[in-house]
Amino acid sequence: MRRAFLLLSLLGGLANAAAAQLPDHGLAGNDALFAPFAVAGDDGLAALYHNPAALALRPGEFSLLYLRGLRGGTDLAALEPSFTRRFTGDWSAALGGRLAFGVDHRTLPAGFDYGAGGATPRLARSDRYSLGLGQRFEFPHYRLQLAVGGAYRWTRSEAYALDGLSSTDLGAVLRWGRWISCGLVGQNIGGPTLRGLAPGAAPTLAPSYAIGLALRPQRHWATISVDLVQREIADRWEHETRSGLALDISGRLRLRFDWTSESRFGLGVFFAEGPARAGLALGNRQTESEGTTRGALSLEISNRRLARPLLPKRRFLELTLGDGPLPGAESPGGVPALIERARGERDLAGILLRLEQPRLGLAAREELRRALLEYRRLTGRPVVAYAQRYSELDYYLASAASRVLVSPQGLLHFGGPASARVEASEDLADLGLRAQLLSVGDANSAPARLSGAAPGGAAQAADSSLAAGRYLSLCRGVAEARNLPLNEAPALLARGLLTPEAARELKLVDGLVAPDALPAWLAREEGQGRRLAAADFAARRYAREDWGGTARVALLRLDGLLVDGASGEGPFGPETGVGDLVRALEIVRRDPALRGALLRIDSGGGSLLAAERLRAEIIRTRQRKPVVVSIGEAGAGAAYYAAVEGSRVYANRSSVTGGIGVWGGALRWSQRAAATGEEAAFAGGAARDQLAGELERRYDQFVGAVAARRHISAPEVDLLGRGRPWDGNEALQNGLLDEIGGHAEALAALRRQAGLAPGEALQLIALPAPNENRRWPWLPPVAAPDDQWPERVAALGAPALMAASPVAFAAPLTEPLP
Repeated sequence: MRRAFLLLSLLGGLANAAAAQLPDHGLAGNDALFAPFAVAGDDGLAALYHNPAALALRPGEFSLLYLRGLRGGTDLAALEPSFTRRFTGDWSAALGGRLAFGVDHRTLPAGFDYGAGGATPRLARSDRYSLGLGQRFEFPHYRLQLAVGGAYRWTRSEAYALDGLSSTDLGAVLRWGRWISCGLVGQNIGGPTLRGLAPGAAPTLAPSYAIGLALRPQRHWATISVDLVQREIADRWEHETRSGLALDISGRLRLRFDWTSESRFGLGVFFAEGPARAGLALGNRQTESEGTTRGALSLEISNRRLARPLLPKRRFLELTLGDGPLPGAESPGGVPALIERARGERDLAGILLRLEQPRLGLAAREELRRALLEYRRLTGRPVVAYAQRYSELDYYLASAASRVLVSPQGLLHFGGPASARVEASEDLADLGLRAQLLSVGDANSAPARLSGAAPGGAAQAADSSLAAGRYLSLCRGVAEARNLPLNEAPALLARGLLTPEAARELKLVDGLVAPDALPAWLAREEGQGRRLAAADFAARRYAREDWGGTARVALLRLDGLLVDGASGEGPFGPETGVGDLVRALEIVRRDPALRGALLRIDSGGGSLLAAERLRAEIIRTRQRKPVVVSIGEAGAGAAYYAAVEGSRVYANRSSVTGGIGVWGGALRWSQRAAATGEEAAFAGGAARDQLAGELERRYDQFVGAVAARRHISAPEVDLLGRGRPWDGNEALQNGLLDEIGGHAEALAALRRQAGLAPGEALQLIALPAPNENRRWPWLPPVAAPDDQWPERVAALGAPALMAASPVAFAAPLTEPLP
């Protein structure tokens, strides 16, 4: 929000006038017509004129400002009322850091010479230059920042009295946390002497001293400031009170109000888009002898980051994971992204992770666990996990914490390798599904499950191998986090029921704490028992991105089955229509503001035709912009067929990947089939032979695409295929992936491929967007596929139905083959 202060303060500094008792020598840069923002509230470039110490409070900033000013009104007692436009080209620049610099040039208004006969207009032009220097000192233990600085100003003028005039300002700012700031400044120190003045005119520029206080309450969009100013005029001291209120509306529109005890007030309106900020400020001064209006238009180019608002001090960020989504984590990236944002908040005491039997797959827990470990490593702050009941999956996630707590009345239920299995959650025959399917390869269990038959030996072996690999990843994570021997972890996680006391003896938990005693435990053991809800943390936007100009990338999601029709809910769960993804990729290609795309996949398969359409669109887009693929719980079958064309492919260690296989046939889905046991059947042997030939041809295409993209020979891909699923570790070893990682790692790769710096702000734009027709009106309607044969005949599938995401990885057919 302080960004608003920059523009308004500079505009206020431009529209300056001397006090009523002084002649206007055009040097009124330190005495604003409408009060400049508080000496305690200025940052960066604005501080050059109001408190040069605060130049150092904007590390890493570089700003350029250009002003065009106008001025109206005169001394009404001496001259006719008039309004004069006086356009001046003024510029300023600042480079922020622990040691900061600022330079400035202003073309000053000529003003008036006052004498016994009244005011005489003076046409001489003056140029004033300023050089500022600020130094910042930090005291992290006390949460204090101290900045000191000074500014030296000198004048070149056609007027003899002003030519060569110089002055000095000195200032200091002390800030505590992010919500209170105190400032002190002295301007025109030493009272610089003017030359060649008329008899009786003031011989010096009046020194002034100000002390200010700026407050940023809980709501970050409002900042209040108060300054007390003491100015020496004609051998006496006069006092003035200046107040200000700045409002940040919607992140782009800023309003600024100023008023003083000397009947001066000002209003500023500012708008930002991209790295540029434009503003208009007007000020008015009304006294018994003077009525003056001044204003300015401004344009600023800056890399300045938005100010971070107040964060309640030393609270634990509470993340409660249960049956539904976590409030405040709806943004792209979910809970891991929220944790990543929390890493930059020094005011947080740590993270409290409460587990209430969350419905998360193993891969999702792996990503969340990785984010927690990174938080601990980079911040050194604690992560406390708490639950009344732990399953082995919950405990796998909790083991990333520095402390694992359980309720004394709770329990731990470890089911062993069964927790890592990927299997059907319901009997599909009871739901009215009848299927007769053919498959290329015998390592895919999905056709047998859909047909109600037992999977063959090869399919069972593939599923068992997949479960063993996923379970090994789970055991390895627990062993590393709890400092246990790896060979002991599988037995510990297969102990069945464990009491809290037994778990503590086995060093699986660090304490037994009742739910109502948790705040007291945190206060006693971690020094802070207060908590901050995730929704409150997210709503206050604590870690906002750079102002405007933020690089943008698209986020595309493939959830559930990939189908030819519209997205929605299908008989096997969520479905993603390929038309939506095709439309989104076209937006990525044609919108110059989008630097690339991140395709997030949680799918085990889908329609062959849909996969081929998506694959072709990814290839077209990849030739112009990077398309990085991140596989979550699963990216197999049709989903992997499309994913393999990404610029880079990431998956978690426990992600289900590969599933290079093709199967299809006749399915019937009806309540009548469930009641009568009616079976789906082929019309005849010719149809079966036709289908088998088509499936073989499609499988060869699948194998060829993977071989070409992954630089593996076709026979090797065939050995890895035949419908066999792989976990992420095995897929990486077999060359089917580029790296192990989740959403965060894939996004980092997209940054690199898009040419973005590691610290550069990045905005994720979810596509397809609800208002895409307004934002991208040139897009044509999504065309329906012409060839319906694959939709009715062939599908790509992963090996099974997943309990965590009950989706059948096949494209269901509504009628048998003719």
